[in-house]
Amino acid sequence: ENGAGAVLDGAVTVTDTRFDRNQAAGSGGGLYVADATGATLVDVDFTDNTATWGGGLYIASSASDLSYAGGVVRSNSAAANIGRGSPSAP
Repeated sequence: ENGAGAVLDGAVTVTDTRFDRNQAAGSGGGLYVADATGATLVDVDFTDNTATWGGGLYIASSASDLSYAGGVVRSNSAAANIGRGSPSAP
């Protein structure tokens, strides 16, 4: 239901990864971040993912201290129109 591409939970480093064309019925089409304490995303791309909330990436309220450097976030969609993960998102 959440995190069709992957679920991140804890101090993990994800490098040079692409989350493309994933679909979640719940949150985080590309990636669902449950607990990001000490987590790092480097050169991670989120493209054409869909979900109800957080099309490309969804960060749960319990998640904290996530570092993101590099990568591309584009053309993701969220049915609830929250967290589409595109430059045109409100």
